Amino acid sequence: MSKISDLELIGQGEFAEVYVWEEGQVIKLYRQQYPRHKMEHEAHVAQIVHKHGLPVPAFHGTVEVDGRYGIIYERVIGTPMLETLVTRPAVAPRLTRTFAELQAEIHRLTKIDGLPTQRQIFKEKIQSIEPGLLAPELCAEVLDLLDRMPVAHQLCHGDFHPGNVILTETGAVVIDWSSARNGNPLADVALSSFMLSKGTPYGKPLPWILDLSRQWLHRRYLKRYFRLRPARKQEFEQWLIIGAAVRLGEGVPGEDPIKEIKELLAVIQNGLSL
Repeated sequence: MSKISDLELIGQGEFAEVYVWEEGQVIKLYRQQYPRHKMEHEAHVAQIVHKHGLPVPAFHGTVEVDGRYGIIYERVIGTPMLETLVTRPAVAPRLTRTFAELQAEIHRLTKIDGLPTQRQIFKEKIQSIEPGLLAPELCAEVLDLLDRMPVAHQLCHGDFHPGNVILTETGAVVIDWSSARNGNPLADVALSSFMLSKGTPYGKPLPWILDLSRQWLHRRYLKRYFRLRPARKQEFEQWLIIGAAVRLGEGVPGEDPIKEIKELLAVIQNGLSL
């Protein structure tokens, strides 16, 4: 049985660290305070999405190391799409197309057993918005709108952004399925839309040329996605209102969260007034 001190650390985030495991494998080792059921949820999703042929790392089981639970994955050698966008903005149009195509491919899967419902998670996040950030009457209106939205059961990644797409020599690979749920794909697109178009992603300043072209790239993403999966514009705009409230409930990362919060509030206020 390996010990953490014997493993090579190659990456880390808020809830987990990634270490080299056996040949061709890594272990995503969760911090001790991370709930076991959440790890088991991600492991369940990892098995299913790989079984269905989505471009994801192969799942090789779960393990406990020094009292911490972990998931063993195929080791993926590549560069996060976000990093490539920042360092090589000239390839942004092509990567934006790839990003949309990956998300459309995810949404072809339906009713994955054992996943939470998107609607319930959205309700919880909207209800957790910091007091004083969103007026109670607006919060109630958003929750009422959510109750009236069409129900769907497609697989939704829940946190689909360029940092969770790895570009390899053989193609793009989607990682981090911890937020996966069954739900409406338009809601999933709405969340991705905000992460692409608003604020500064994960505290990384954008090159000026990418910052200037950001809204154009965002429109290209939506155009490509909706060409693959046509949808009613009005319904998507309603999901944008809900998605803005969900983002507020999650907390807004980035270099200028105040700016993004103002933009999200404007989406909610303007959308509900129509």
